[in-house]
Amino acid sequence: MKKIVPLILFLCLGYSAFCQQSSKLDNEQLLDMIQGQRYSEAAAYIRSVYPDIITDAKVRSRLAYCNYMSGNLPEAEKSYLSILFADTTNRTAMNYLAAINEKRRNYSVAKTFYERMLRLDSMNANVYKQLAEMADNLMDTAGVLKNLVKANSINPRDPDVAYDLSNILIKKKRYTFADTVLKKAMEADPQNILLINGRMELAYKLKNFKQTIDYAKQAIALGDIAAQTYSLMAIGNYFLKNYAECIKIYKMMEGTPNANETTYYYTALSYRELDSLQKSNDYLTSSIAAGISDNVPVYYHEMSLNSEMLKKFRASINFLNKAEEFQPNNIFNYSRGRIYDYYLKDPKTALKYYKKFVKDYNKDKDDKDSYAYSVQRVKDLSPKPAVKN
Repeated sequence: MKKIVPLILFLCLGYSAFCQQSSKLDNEQLLDMIQGQRYSEAAAYIRSVYPDIITDAKVRSRLAYCNYMSGNLPEAEKSYLSILFADTTNRTAMNYLAAINEKRRNYSVAKTFYERMLRLDSMNANVYKQLAEMADNLMDTAGVLKNLVKANSINPRDPDVAYDLSNILIKKKRYTFADTVLKKAMEADPQNILLINGRMELAYKLKNFKQTIDYAKQAIALGDIAAQTYSLMAIGNYFLKNYAECIKIYKMMEGTPNANETTYYYTALSYRELDSLQKSNDYLTSSIAAGISDNVPVYYHEMSLNSEMLKKFRASINFLNKAEEFQPNNIFNYSRGRIYDYYLKDPKTALKYYKKFVKDYNKDKDDKDSYAYSVQRVKDLSPKPAVKN
């Protein structure tokens, strides 16, 4: 009996202290600070009232939240860990601890807290969504796909999940699956620009350029001003042979940060189709100036073709030589051989380039018809042996 009395006394004292802690705070004053987003001040106020150990779970949770919102992550972590220690099933604490580690870029640690949440609720789509983000940060591509598929299966209406999942599926050329994901999400929200963009990107990958344009127009009508939307609409018009429309769309982007080598390139190709070859070359020059890239040899090759069509054959050769400086390509030898052969009437030089093309021919990369033609021209242009009497 003697041992029971002190225990009862201790419990009574503890309960009394708990009640005192709950009543110490001026809740109106604290709420005013939180609503005014004065989180550091709110945390300091709670600590001024409770300088020692906080036994009230509600007060401890408020202190953790205020420290988190003020950016005091070490103190927030300390509070949320104590909450989780007292209640190992507290999902709010797990969620904030995951978020704290995510802010620190400790993605592996954040992942463990999200996984603990799943053990309590395996059908939480938002947690799978967060795990997909952690996997992405950890460069775990398989993990990203697995968690997005799971999140989408639980909540197919989530537009962010549907768009991110469709992007991965498009890259993997799983077009039917991507289409199904986007369609289900759009049934719930048909005017979601993000989802419309997903359908537009899928249509473009499938080379359905009319649909690409239709989705782009739909997104723009809803307020989409993204450069990619306008760019895909312009490219779609190019492939549908609406060259003037392609130029018109890209003209709107000129003089803005969105103008780049791609916009200039398709503008150049459109001008060529409209027989404005000099303008085509001007825009191809702009493509080069917009940024040196792996495509520079392609641009010089296109300029060579334009010059050939303008009957500026020496300039055409010079552009091929320039392309060669950036990246050797056997097709340049064939093109030089052909120009020297038929336009510059220089069989000796033509023969040299035809021979080089035949010698360096790669059946996986080079055109077989060009190869057959070059072999024949080598025979035709090679010096014939003198006939003995």
